[in-house]
Amino acid sequence: MRSRGFSLVEMLVAMAIMALVIGGFLSLLDTSAKISKAQSATAEVQEGLRYVMGHLVRWTRMVGAGGLPVMVGPGNAPWNPPNNAGRPVAVEVRNNVGTGVNMGGRDVLPGTDILTLRGAFSGVVKDLQIGNNDPERRGEYSYSEPDGSFKIPVKDLAGEPQETADLDALVDETATPPLWVPVVFSTFGFNEIALDGGKRRVIAQYGVAIVKSKDPANRTYGFGTVADGGAQEEYLSMNPVGGFPPKLDANKALSRVAVITDHSFFVALDDDGVPTLYERDSVADVTQPVAADIVDLQVALGCDIDGDGRVTENVASPNSDEWLLNAAGESINDTVGGTPGAARMYAYLRDVRVSLASRIPVFDPQFSQHAVDPRTGQHLPSPASGAAELALEDGRNLLEDTYKGLPGMNFRYRTLMERVKLRSLGVVR
Repeated sequence: MRSRGFSLVEMLVAMAIMALVIGGFLSLLDTSAKISKAQSATAEVQEGLRYVMGHLVRWTRMVGAGGLPVMVGPGNAPWNPPNNAGRPVAVEVRNNVGTGVNMGGRDVLPGTDILTLRGAFSGVVKDLQIGNNDPERRGEYSYSEPDGSFKIPVKDLAGEPQETADLDALVDETATPPLWVPVVFSTFGFNEIALDGGKRRVIAQYGVAIVKSKDPANRTYGFGTVADGGAQEEYLSMNPVGGFPPKLDANKALSRVAVITDHSFFVALDDDGVPTLYERDSVADVTQPVAADIVDLQVALGCDIDGDGRVTENVASPNSDEWLLNAAGESINDTVGGTPGAARMYAYLRDVRVSLASRIPVFDPQFSQHAVDPRTGQHLPSPASGAAELALEDGRNLLEDTYKGLPGMNFRYRTLMERVKLRSLGVVR
């Protein structure tokens, strides 16, 4: 008896089953490829996020090194009493900038913060001995408007030869006008500024100058303000009296000198339209990218108003909240408890909280980003109604953004927050 072949119906059923198997296998491969791509992108972004935060924390911890104070008063008057509106010096935050803000040729992403940190971050804070009888260990200093001249000792306090290359590095006398480097002079004597509740903030007596000549015998410094519209004018305007601080010359009390630099961090789009964290050095006039896919930078300032060694957070009750810029509507010049005439909260500055958000650049229409607590970064339950929110501190809802025309809700985000204690600013006691 001859065997019979497949019938047409049997063949069609077999082909359909085979198609389902092949389709399922291809779908599995496609899903696996998407997961692998998302995981690879996530790992890369998270690594960049950790690097960026470490970079920011390192600079933030050292703000004010060399003697820069928390702030100067209005019109460069001495910041005393602290209930005068002042201008931040060591730590400056431009909160939730609007459109049209440009730094280093880049337009800052609206709704993000700009964090500027100033201090003697590199080089050496040089100790000076004005009255030492050893000519090789005695600092020689004189001042006449508008410039001062100063001679760094050949040997330091330990009798070792002084290394002065860091003071010379950015000075080019062949240029017109000469390239310059800002220098902070300060004393071992301190000012104590009265705060509310009988507390005081200790700050150094200081002055900012620019190097005008790198003559090793007699360097020349300028303290008077200039109007160049750039970083030079910005630094000289930090002098508390708009010129040479008289207290520095009292009894030849000048005791140390250091080169100061600044680092401004901000978020802007790169040439390919990718949100990127940039770092700008206004002295060297250099702006460079730090990491891509950073979509938000937010900064809050912790102010230990009650002196208990802690910074209490209570967004629901602003009058007892010791954090600035962690909720909508706050200003750098807010007073303690919102009371008119009270000391500025900024006078009690102790900590800085830096928050970063990054977007994984892989679109997934089947994924919806969880809501996130704006101050801890922890996932929150999805709201019963309305869209989820992912906002850091008092920043915008990132899930309302679009990226290359695609809704932000369908991207994965990672957030990272660090609280940094400022160890180089004067203490509150």
